[in-house]
Amino acid sequence: MSELSQNFDTLQIHAGQEPAAGTNARAVPIFASTSYTFNDTDHA
Repeated sequence: MSELSQNFDTLQIHAGQEPAAGTNARAVPIFASTSYTFNDTDHA
């Protein structure tokens, strides 16, 4: 797919990212995760 046939939003999301060698992955995957900090073990 040429860059001219992609929508503006698609071009912005992938801007500056080159395909990975060997896998051709275009973007870093998105992981639905989070982390928290606690005051102490009782707070956890």
